[in-house]
Amino acid sequence: MAHLLETGKPPPIVRKKRHFSCRIGYDWGRMIATLQYNLPDEQGDFDAAVAGRKALSALWDIDQACRSLLKHGEPTEGQAELAERIREMIPYDLLEI
Repeated sequence: MAHLLETGKPPPIVRKKRHFSCRIGYDWGRMIATLQYNLPDEQGDFDAAVAGRKALSALWDIDQACRSLLKHGEPTEGQAELAERIREMIPYDLLEI
């Protein structure tokens, strides 16, 4: 209101962008990665990055359950085939992270 009284013009519209920063570092100090997202515009990308480790963990658990069934269980022929097909669908290069 004071701006309107002083200048006769409404104050300029200021839009704040929310930023999220994620800083990843290692104890030995060799590598640091910083991810920045403009929220809420990039909320989907942010959510995917945050959930990435949980998704890898879930893939690992699925793989280990299928492996355990095949190695130590007594699966039916259909169960064994399904477990093998599931393990084939998992991109193992992701699990090496």
